[in-house]
Amino acid sequence: MAADNTKKKYGIDVIGLYGLETEFKLCHLPFIVENDVMGCLALEGSSGTGKTTIVKRLGELNARVTGGAVGTYSADKAKYEDFIGCPIPDPETKLMTMYAMPNAVATNETILVDEINRATYENQEKWLSLFASREIDGLKVKCKYLFAAMNPILSEENDVYEGVQPLDKALGERVFALVRMPQFAKMNADDRLYIMKTCFDQVNWSPSDESVERFRNFITAARVNYEQNKDTYAGAVATYVDNIQQELYKETKGHIAIEARRAQFILTNILAVHAIDNVTKNTSMEQSALNALLISFPNPLWEQPINYEALRQAHMNAKSMLKINKSGIVSFANSTELDRALEPLVKLTNSKDLNREIASKVIFQSLPNVKTDPINHYIYAYNVVAQLGKGEKKNQPAMKQEEYSKMYKLYEEVNNSPYKKHLDEVAKDYDAAGEQIPKNYKFPEYVSMSDEEGAKNVYFASVAMPPARAVMSILKLTNTELEVMPDLLVVMRKMLKAQRVFRDLRAAFEDNSTN
Repeated sequence: MAADNTKKKYGIDVIGLYGLETEFKLCHLPFIVENDVMGCLALEGSSGTGKTTIVKRLGELNARVTGGAVGTYSADKAKYEDFIGCPIPDPETKLMTMYAMPNAVATNETILVDEINRATYENQEKWLSLFASREIDGLKVKCKYLFAAMNPILSEENDVYEGVQPLDKALGERVFALVRMPQFAKMNADDRLYIMKTCFDQVNWSPSDESVERFRNFITAARVNYEQNKDTYAGAVATYVDNIQQELYKETKGHIAIEARRAQFILTNILAVHAIDNVTKNTSMEQSALNALLISFPNPLWEQPINYEALRQAHMNAKSMLKINKSGIVSFANSTELDRALEPLVKLTNSKDLNREIASKVIFQSLPNVKTDPINHYIYAYNVVAQLGKGEKKNQPAMKQEEYSKMYKLYEEVNNSPYKKHLDEVAKDYDAAGEQIPKNYKFPEYVSMSDEEGAKNVYFASVAMPPARAVMSILKLTNTELEVMPDLLVVMRKMLKAQRVFRDLRAAFEDNSTN
């Protein structure tokens, strides 16, 4: 997704404006997620901050590319005929014929609903139908790219608007992203000067052929990136979003709960923002995820304040989930899959009636998927054998022979790998030399490049432990390259957690058989 020189030129100047590059790029989201998301992108800001202008001009660029019309509507003044048209009876057939108005909502591809928080609740219901299903009164419409604009509801003392009202939450929940426009006074001096210079000849503005081509190239590249991101990052981002929702629910004591639709919006926003970011520059998934997370909560639209610092902290705690290895597989730091796999085993351990048939089925079916989470797949299977079977191939009390044998093959793959055997020899030499690091030992890059004091000593202390050697072997088997030394400790903690759960399960079976 490296940016080329042509794409680097794409910016807000294509619509004759300056100073709002970030907000301008985010306004492309509806064009990227059109087939995945029902909902709209909302822009909130003071009068004169460019909300309507940006959307209308993007719509005109898109109209030149696709031929689909763009329509702008004042939400507080829209009447029924503005949505679909006028029903007129046919005197011969006695049927009603719908005649579309010249600017009917149903006939336009790009829609801007202006002043949506001034709409009557009756009109809000019409817009809800459009945002929720791209239908109006059960009739399918041509609308694909939906935007809404409004003045702030939760305002600063010097920026209060009479007449605005909170959105009905059902309507607000159909806003998949909320872009907040900066106030002119809070922008930097260069941007303020540029913005003032764009006041000339605005009445006659129309997209040039060059601007249309730049828009077309940008959208095409961003859509390609988006599809690639879905293939590569969807699993990692889903885990990241799940961790965000758990933390927010806990920290706010249930005040902020992410429902399924919002979780889907956040996931697609992250993938799409990363796609857009990487057309014009190279941006990390971690940065794109934070940028997307901060626009994915439209709660202020129904007067529910959002603590953006809490969002940033949740991101910091969950961002390790976004790492992927060379194969595009979910990161080694993804703990959610393993946690979910171990949960039913903990319940099984505490059950009064341990049943071998049920236990074997639960253990086998809980094995993490090798394609989406290979590291946890190996960690789980390794501990089934190491703890339940004590490293032996023979049958053991908690599992059927056939199911246990499949786990044993994975255990052997780890235990008999060349790298595991190499580490076993290194551990012997280290122990024989009185825990002295061998001279000229070739450390993995994440150790030799580490800024952590004593990283090499920590690494060799880990090599001395059999579970850690198994972890390192699993990382090698799954082609996972660590970036920093603490990542090794993350995976080791996962190994030890699985070890403890399976050990407890075996003890429970042994106690049960004794009784």
